[in-house]
Amino acid sequence: MAASNEAALSRMYGGIHFRPAIENGQTQGKAVGKYIISKIKTKN
Repeated sequence: MAASNEAALSRMYGGIHFRPAIENGQTQGKAVGKYIISKIKTKN
């Protein structure tokens, strides 16, 4: 998580994204990750 925060902030400081876009992207990424994990089926 620290790496994603650092990458997000570097994009803001680099002038690529604004803070609201970063926060929305992180929220969306977490939601997608949780969805994918909930759909993964493991074999015993």
